[in-house]
Amino acid sequence: MTVIVGDLRIGIPEGFAPRPSLDSRTHICFRMYSNEVDGNISVAPVCLFLPAQA
Repeated sequence: MTVIVGDLRIGIPEGFAPRPSLDSRTHICFRMYSNEVDGNISVAPVCLFLPAQA
């Protein structure tokens, strides 16, 4: 699964456990960090809230 936030595409690893969204909207918390070797920016999900499946 990939979540898009603006220009960012955040890959959600298999087995990452989403939580139910109380307002029926998708929300994601993520951390951005710089690779010390080449300076590239990486993005990692911290939490994911998804609407309940009907």
